[in-house]
Amino acid sequence: MATGVPKNETSRLEGLLRLWGDDLPLDAGAAAIAVDENHSLHQAALIKRIDDLAAPLNIGASCSPYEAMARLNHLLFYKLGITAVDWDNPNGYMLNDILDHKKGVPVALCILTAEISRRAGFPLSIIGFPTHSVVSPVATEPKFYMDPSRNGEVYCEDDLKIELERSLGQSSHPSVWVDAIAPISNRALLERLCATEKYMFLRRDDYESALRCCRRILILAPNRYEELIDLGVLLANTGRTIEAIESLEQYLEERPYAPNAGAVARQLSLIRGN
Repeated sequence: MATGVPKNETSRLEGLLRLWGDDLPLDAGAAAIAVDENHSLHQAALIKRIDDLAAPLNIGASCSPYEAMARLNHLLFYKLGITAVDWDNPNGYMLNDILDHKKGVPVALCILTAEISRRAGFPLSIIGFPTHSVVSPVATEPKFYMDPSRNGEVYCEDDLKIELERSLGQSSHPSVWVDAIAPISNRALLERLCATEKYMFLRRDDYESALRCCRRILILAPNRYEELIDLGVLLANTGRTIEAIESLEQYLEERPYAPNAGAVARQLSLIRGN
């Protein structure tokens, strides 16, 4: 099935997905996205830089999860000085920028944190919490969570429940809580990174960059048909009228009875008219 993605674009990411599927390595996936954005970079070199950052981290088999987390936090936030940046900072998303400046948006910091910790033998799950991603040690009870975007602040479940209810504005249903603390797959996490970056570029009216993010999202999530609408509009706004028409036509073929089908058809007519 077509996704509106040119065959010559983001080939590294596509290659990883063919090889690994949903379990593609986070470091390789983030590096592939960075190299596809900046062809002067090298995927292996970016991964080696993560290796070098993780090298001083000493987490022995006898370490409790709490001690292991303390050692991880000491490396990340005291020795390396990693900090969070605002969602609208364009330098907070790509792996090379984060490695250069030790700053990133929450989802990108979770990726770096999990990859450094994994190299030290302390695997972390990344939790796709509704407000922003956090990490949690794998197979640890009782569960606790660490927030790389808040200098390694550690939470128990009750802390996150309070934050979830505050963000929803009301007491949440138990099923909402279960979904909120569920680990997110590597593939879905990279999709979230690209989607967040796309909205940042849209707020800056940087349509070319948003378009590249949109193409990556469709590679990572080819059945995310709603993305075809954004792709079509971005293609139209960047002068690619034929591709824009194809993208919106594909959406209507896949979702002919969607509630927004009429609005998409009108948008398609406007693009054809122009």
